[in-house]
Amino acid sequence: MRDTAARLKAVLDGALDGIIAIDEAGIVQSINPAAIRLFGYPSDQVVGQNVKMLMPEPYRGSHDQYIKRYRETGEAKIIGIGREVVGQRKDGSTFPMDLGISEVRVANNRIFIGVVRDITERKQADQRAKLLLAEVNHRAKNLLAVVQAVARQTAKKSEPSLFAKAFGERIAGLAASHDLLVRSEWAGVDVGDLAASQLTHFADVIGKRVRLNGPKVQVTPAAAQAIGMALHELATNASKHGALSNAQGSIDVDWREADVSGQETFQMSWSERGGPKVTPPERNGFGRTVIVDMIKHTLGAQVSLCFADAGLTWTMVAPVDRVCRLQSSQTDPQPPENRALACAS
Repeated sequence: MRDTAARLKAVLDGALDGIIAIDEAGIVQSINPAAIRLFGYPSDQVVGQNVKMLMPEPYRGSHDQYIKRYRETGEAKIIGIGREVVGQRKDGSTFPMDLGISEVRVANNRIFIGVVRDITERKQADQRAKLLLAEVNHRAKNLLAVVQAVARQTAKKSEPSLFAKAFGERIAGLAASHDLLVRSEWAGVDVGDLAASQLTHFADVIGKRVRLNGPKVQVTPAAAQAIGMALHELATNASKHGALSNAQGSIDVDWREADVSGQETFQMSWSERGGPKVTPPERNGFGRTVIVDMIKHTLGAQVSLCFADAGLTWTMVAPVDRVCRLQSSQTDPQPPENRALACAS
């Protein structure tokens, strides 16, 4: 009997789940170490007390009635496996727990054995999963809306024979920005990485004919999508008509954070030099919609586009809280020559 009792105690003491035994009146007969750690009471403060001390309201007020009803009618409202309830620790804090209760008889006495498990982490994980699914749904709808807008505008401004190519290139640019967001778990994107992702076709000239200049700055997902599409349009135009259409042209892409009249702003510019002579387009196409109108609308920015003889220059100035996720921890570089400020917005 002593050996059996010792083995039983070892099993109960080593159990990972809390185990509490109560009598028909709800008085605790025993509590194992896992339950002691879970509720924060020493054993001598629980054994001999009503188990409802481990419950917050409304469970506490209902518990005695549950036991009384079960003894009188056999209605097992408190018996079962995997019932989710709420426990209360000694410090008054509460936590969700999984409760399973079974009934045993010992020497004609009825004993209820409760097995409890803290499910706080599981509940938090479930909540995170629900929030993530809602966020994925929201982002997917937003992304599809952007794709629809791109398709609609591309169809309006493109010849039917060129639609597939133009649309495919724009979706590829959007996908590049999206890939960066996915890798960062949608936390934001570094501007330098964003610019490089939109210039992958010209990777061999980055640092030579294409210079990316600016501090480490993380932009929000919305800003990353808008700026990424704008850079893609600028790069496409430069390869067809601008500084990347010959062997001599160069491009400076600059960004920084700066105080303008007491307002923190994010500034970015695209400046071309050495390409063919620039002539303003005869009509406004979808490219202008992306690099001017969308940036204004999405980021609340001031945007200027200058078709100077020396080369196209595009500049945006936006409130920093509409663009940046984190303030730059580095010293801002000297501002680039802002040639576009003299041009009409």
